[in-house]
Amino acid sequence: MDIGNIIKKLRRERGYTQDELAARLNVTPQAVSKWESGGGLPDISQIMPLANVFGVSTDVLFGADTDGDRRIAAARELARNVRTPRDLVALRDAWRDLARDMPSDYAVQLEYANAVQYGTVTLEKSVEATRESEKICERILDLCTDTEVRVGASAMLCSICIMRGETDRAAAIAEHLPSALQSREYMLMYVAAYTRSLNPILRDNITVFSSLLQNAVEQLIASEEHNGVGDRDEHIELFRRVLPLIELSMWGDEHAERLRTFKAHYYRELAFKLAARGDREALEYAEKSADIVLAQFAQSEKDDGAVTSEEAGVMAIRSFLTQPAFDAFRDDPRFIALIDRINTSGAYIED
Repeated sequence: MDIGNIIKKLRRERGYTQDELAARLNVTPQAVSKWESGGGLPDISQIMPLANVFGVSTDVLFGADTDGDRRIAAARELARNVRTPRDLVALRDAWRDLARDMPSDYAVQLEYANAVQYGTVTLEKSVEATRESEKICERILDLCTDTEVRVGASAMLCSICIMRGETDRAAAIAEHLPSALQSREYMLMYVAAYTRSLNPILRDNITVFSSLLQNAVEQLIASEEHNGVGDRDEHIELFRRVLPLIELSMWGDEHAERLRTFKAHYYRELAFKLAARGDREALEYAEKSADIVLAQFAQSEKDDGAVTSEEAGVMAIRSFLTQPAFDAFRDDPRFIALIDRINTSGAYIED
C-alpha cells in the first residue's frame, strides 16, 4: 500500500476529516487530498508530524512495518490467553519490547502502561510499576492527538490516582472524561433506533450500560457500608439484584467463562453479607461459588510450575471461608461438607 492510501486509512481510523488533519499539520486540505489521491507526496518535513498525529512509527507510514503488526497481533492473542502470573509477566514484556521499538505509536504505549500494572507481582515492584504507568500516560496526554487513546490514558491515570488515594486529582481528571450521555455507544443507540440495522451495536450497548449500572450499584453499597450508613437488609436485597445486570453485561457465548468467574465472585460477596448477619442462606451462596470454581479447576489444564488462575480461585474460596463471619456455621454439616469438597479437590491449599 502506498503512502497516500496509508494516510487515508489512518485518517479514517482516527476519525479525522481531511480539513481536520490539514489543520493539525498546518497544511491545506487540498494538500491532504492530493496525498491521498496519489497526486503528490508529503514533504519530508511532514513525515514525523504525520507519524505523531496518527500515533504510529514512520515505518508504518511507509508500509514497512509488517513485523510490528504481527507482533501486536501476537501480544493481543497472548492477552486473550492469560492464565498465570507468569503469563502476565510475558504479556508485560511483549508490550515493553513493542513500546521500545514503536515510541510514536501511542496505542502501543497505552497497552504497555496497562500491562506494566498487571504484570508486576511484588508490592515493591508494584509501586515502581505504578510510577512508570503514570509517566507513560502523562507522556501520551502531552504528545498524542488521537482522542480515543487520550481518553484511555486519562482513564488509566484516574485509576492510578484512586489506587494511591489521590481522590481530588482523580476527580479532576474524571471531570474531563467524556460523559456517558455523549459517548459513541449512546449516540449510535439512537442511530440504530432509526436505521434498524445496527443490532451488533445495540447488543454491545446492553453489555456496556449493564456493566456500568452493575458497578454503580456495587460502589453505592460499598460506600454506604464503609461510611456506616444505609440499611444492611436493603444492601443485601440490592446486591441480589446485581446478578441479572452481571448476566446482561456478559451476554453471549464468548463471555460464558468470564460470566462464570464473576458469578462466583458475586455469590461469595453475597454469602459474606448474609453470614455477617447470621443468616444460614449464606451457605447456599458459598456452595454456589464453590461449585463454579471447583468445576473450573476440574476442567483446567494443570501447570506444575505455577499456580493457575483456576487453582487460585479454589484457594480464594477456601481462604474466604476462614473469615470470622462464618464461625457460627463451622459445625453445620453443609459447611463441613463444603470444606471437605474444597480440601479434596486436588488444588494446592495453604494451611
